[in-house]
Amino acid sequence: MRFRRLETRLLVSFLLLASLPLFLLALFAAGVTRTGLERISSPVIGDAFERAALLARETRDRLEFDAARLFPELPNRPAEGAEIDQVRKRLADAGFDFIAWEQPGGETRVVARTDVDDALGVPGVEDWAALADGRRPSSRAGESLRFFDGEPGTARALGRRLDPELAEALDASSRLYSSAQQLGSRFAPVLRTVAAAGLALMIAITGVAAYVLARRTARRVSRPVTELAAAADRLAGGDLQHRADIQADGEVAALVESFNRMGARLQASQARLVRAERVAAWRDAARRVAHEIKNPLTPIKLAVYRLRQRVGDDAATLGSLDSIGEEIENLARLADSFSEFAKLPAPSFDDVDLARLANQVVELHGGARESVQVGYVGPDALIVRGDRDLLRRALTNLVKNATQILADGGRVEVGLATDARGVRLTVDDDGPGVPEQIRESLGRPGVSARPGGSGLGLAMVQSIAEDHGGSLTWEDRHPGTRFTISLPPPPTGTAGADEPAPKA
Repeated sequence: MRFRRLETRLLVSFLLLASLPLFLLALFAAGVTRTGLERISSPVIGDAFERAALLARETRDRLEFDAARLFPELPNRPAEGAEIDQVRKRLADAGFDFIAWEQPGGETRVVARTDVDDALGVPGVEDWAALADGRRPSSRAGESLRFFDGEPGTARALGRRLDPELAEALDASSRLYSSAQQLGSRFAPVLRTVAAAGLALMIAITGVAAYVLARRTARRVSRPVTELAAAADRLAGGDLQHRADIQADGEVAALVESFNRMGARLQASQARLVRAERVAAWRDAARRVAHEIKNPLTPIKLAVYRLRQRVGDDAATLGSLDSIGEEIENLARLADSFSEFAKLPAPSFDDVDLARLANQVVELHGGARESVQVGYVGPDALIVRGDRDLLRRALTNLVKNATQILADGGRVEVGLATDARGVRLTVDDDGPGVPEQIRESLGRPGVSARPGGSGLGLAMVQSIAEDHGGSLTWEDRHPGTRFTISLPPPPTGTAGADEPAPKA
């Protein structure tokens, strides 16, 4: 009996001594788990995501600055009569879609940039009341931003409809921050369970397993999040081209993908804003240049006419005057080009048969040069939403440029096709291609592949494409060049969705 008692005491003592290092090992595993949790919930990581959200808010602040700069140029009372057209022009130049004035009783008078659709987000009675209560003078209504000015009872509001991708990017920035906060809380119970299991079982295998599992789990969770925080820090610092190249699974992978999509949308939105500012500056400069060129042309023409009357039959002098007259006409055409670019109207959307429009442009230019062939390849009908006149102007400019740059025997082919991404309107030629020295700047005013060209044509085409929610791109064909106008998909149920068939 005593032997058994002693054996029991020795066994208990051995188990206690053997359990001590296992207990310490379990405590170490718990410490590793706590370290992983602290890394996940680190304020540095949270601050990085907050800076990424600040970048999205800078876009809103920039629009608010533009609104504050525009308010003094607009009337304090509702526009009437011919003044409405002037107000619409100022709205279009500044990139806003409507202006609204508060009326007695909280009613609203509004002047929209184009049609009723552009007035979505017009403030109502509750918005004017919120402004009177002293709230921040800006608000969001769906995909519209409104900026307020003035005293209660006589307030004004400027509105701008957001690009859908920009609106989604603004929402994604806040979702990204909340997802990062939730990530740590979701993994915390798992890590605590591992630590509790190591403390409860108190055996070597379980302790080692808890240690290994805690280390691997902490590294698996904290390393991708830390790398993602570093990527967010670079994005917040202005490097919008940076993308997170992180190997992860589950929710972390979804978070990385969401981050990269947000970066791409912010980059695209910034590019659109920069492009819009440049176009506005180009149009303002074009308006001034056209004005400065046209002013002296009339007196110069008159002077040339009077000189013709005085010189009589002096052939040499008459030849010089003819040269001066030709240069005057060239300047007049250049001024007209600047004026056309500066006065490019906002699109008025309607159903347009793009296939029929393309055939009309081909027929118009088919006989411009007998030595150049112009053809069409595409469906017989394709309905899109757009401005018929602006789309015709854009396609005409591309076809005209191609026919003028080709040598005798060349060919221009207008193509039309659709796919899941949208509509593609192409103009192919077999000419010399775009010179190497202007490839990076092609599409800017003053840059042209055609001798004597002003470069305003491609800038106008690009502006029309972007106003329709699309883009203008070009590529080498070896030989020749292809210009592509990409547009959104046509309305569902319209004709022309079949594969294109060649047409003479």
